[in-house]
Amino acid sequence: TFAIAKPDNAEEEDIAICCSSEEPVERIYEGQFIREVLDHSQEAVDMSRMKSGAPLLLNHNVNDQIGVVTAAAVTSDRKMRATVKFSRSARGREIRQDVLDGIRTMVSIGYQITKGQLEKRDGKEIYRVTSWCPMETSLVAIPADKTVGVGRAASPIPSNQQTPNTAKPMSDNKVEVIDPAAIPNGIRLTRRIAVRQ
Repeated sequence: TFAIAKPDNAEEEDIAICCSSEEPVERIYEGQFIREVLDHSQEAVDMSRMKSGAPLLLNHNVNDQIGVVTAAAVTSDRKMRATVKFSRSARGREIRQDVLDGIRTMVSIGYQITKGQLEKRDGKEIYRVTSWCPMETSLVAIPADKTVGVGRAASPIPSNQQTPNTAKPMSDNKVEVIDPAAIPNGIRLTRRIAVRQ
């Protein structure tokens, strides 16, 4: 069920969204498929842009900004949640109404990776992003991560602060870090901008 949770200082028109999670998403690195996981520990996520008015876009199109992030936090369930304010333009009002009507409920995130590592978990390779910065969040038709979206906030977002992570971190699971020299075909361990879609 969708429940609109708002930060303490949210305005009436602000809407709660869940932007990202640690759900594995299939990616292509140097022509090879690999599962990517965004680490949602406090030290892994640089929230500076999200806390300084990151854009709310439509389908990751930088020429189609429909709003702005008004509050954001990495929460104890290892997800990133935010509240967004829509533009008062005709387009912003139209998209906001679609959200309220339950037509547009899927969310995705654009981010910059600064560090990551290949790991083997249960015999399968994953690329765990251990340092990253969310740059924008978008309403999309087909998201990569189906566990996030509009209104999927477990509790109100505290103003200007992150909530302590109490969920079990991925690093507590049994993993084997892969030697970069053993990575086939030179799979890159860093990228500039990635989009979870």
